[in-house]
Amino acid sequence: MYAAVPPVIRRLPLSTRVTEGDTARFDCSFIGTPYPHTRIGWLSKQQPINVSLLHYNTIRMLFYFWLHICSLVNYDKY
Repeated sequence: MYAAVPPVIRRLPLSTRVTEGDTARFDCSFIGTPYPHTRIGWLSKQQPINVSLLHYNTIRMLFYFWLHICSLVNYDKY
């Protein structure tokens, strides 16, 4: 028998300032049942971020998730 544990966010991503062309890095962590049972979605201004764009990289490892926005441009402004 497998019982999933609802996630509880332990660390929220922090705001950051970067220069256009640089990489912005965000991370969060949680406790609960790890991926694939728990999935993290990234939001900006309460709207989902389209991480399928080529300059977005998402990384996950058990209870940690990272979002890298590479070669940041003005329309990436969050």
